[in-house]
Amino acid sequence: MYRDKLTDKIAHGKAVELDPRNAAAYNTKGQILRLQGNYEDFLQAFEEAIELATATDNIADSYFNKGLVLVELGRYLEALDAYYKARQYDPKNEEYSDEIFRISQKVREMNLSGIGDVSLSLSQPKAEAYVDKGHIFFQAKRFVEALQAYDSAIVLGTKDAQCYINLGSILVRYQHYEEAIRRFTQAIQLNSCCTSAYFEKGNIFVTLARYDESLQAFDAAIQCDPHLASVHVAKGHALLGLNRQEDALKSYKKAIDLHSNDALCYSNSGDIFSGLHAYDEAVQMYQQAIQREPQLIPAYLGLSRVLFELKRYVDALVTYIQAWVLDKKSPIALQKMHDIVALLHENDNDRYSPTNW
Repeated sequence: MYRDKLTDKIAHGKAVELDPRNAAAYNTKGQILRLQGNYEDFLQAFEEAIELATATDNIADSYFNKGLVLVELGRYLEALDAYYKARQYDPKNEEYSDEIFRISQKVREMNLSGIGDVSLSLSQPKAEAYVDKGHIFFQAKRFVEALQAYDSAIVLGTKDAQCYINLGSILVRYQHYEEAIRRFTQAIQLNSCCTSAYFEKGNIFVTLARYDESLQAFDAAIQCDPHLASVHVAKGHALLGLNRQEDALKSYKKAIDLHSNDALCYSNSGDIFSGLHAYDEAVQMYQQAIQREPQLIPAYLGLSRVLFELKRYVDALVTYIQAWVLDKKSPIALQKMHDIVALLHENDNDRYSPTNW
C-alpha cells in the first residue's frame, strides 16, 4: 500500500511529503518542477537531493540536473561547476563530458562576441591561475580536480598548450577518445611543433585501429623531434597494424638505435625476424625483451619457438617452462612442453636402438 501511495505522490512531485529523507524523491520532485518551469524551487529540491544522497550515482545525477536548469537560467559558469561535480562522482559518464564541452564552447563564444554576463570579475582568478592549479593537481594524480581546473582555464581563453595536452591525457584515462583528440588538436593549433600532442594523438588512433591517421601523427612528431625513441616505437606498432612488417622493423631499429628500453619493441622485432627466418637475430631480440621486462610472456613464447626451429630443444623446453611458470593457464606453453619432452624421449630411444649400433 505504501509503495502505491509513494508512486502516486512521485507522479505529482510530492514524494517528499511521504519520506522527507528520501533523496530520490527530491530528485524526482526537482525534475517535475523543471518541466513546470519552476526553476528556483527546482534548484532548492536538487540541493536537498544532493545533501541527502548517499549513492554516488544519485549525487552525480542531482548535480547534472542542477546544471541543466542553470543553463536554462543562463547561469553558465554555475552550470559548469555543477557539471564538474557530477563528473567528479561519475567520471566515466560521457553525457557529462559532452555537456561540459558544449557549455564551455558556448561560454567561450559569448566571451569572444562580448555578449552575456559570463565573464569572471577582475577579482577572480585568471586563466593562468587555473592552469597552474591544474598542473599541480595533474602532478599529484588528482585527475578529476585537474580536469576541472583546466576546463576553467580553457573557458577563460588560456593559450597554454600544455594545459590542452594534460587535459587530453586525462580524457584518455577515462576513454573519452574523441574529446581527447580535440584537445590535442587544440594544443597543436597553439604550438605547431608540439611533439607530445602529435604523439598522444597518434596513440589514440592506434587504440582505435585508425592506423593511417596514427602514421600521419607520428610522422609529424618525428618531424618536430626525430630523436624520441618512443615515437619510433609507436610508429612501428602502427605499421604492424597495417601488416607492413618490414617497415615496422625499420622503425623499431631506429628506436633501438636511440637506446629504447621498450620491451615490446624488441619482442615485436623478434617476431618479425622469426617470420623472415632470421632466427639468430630473433633470438637476440627476444633475449633483449626479456632482459627489459622479465614478465613479458610473448617474448618467452617467441624465443621458445625460434629455439625449437634451431633444434635447440632443451633450451626451448626450459624457456617454455619459464613461460608456463609466469602463466600456468597458458595452454600453448603446456602443450609445447609435452611435445618437446616426447620428442626428446623419442630421440633417446632412437639413439639406443639396435639399428644405430
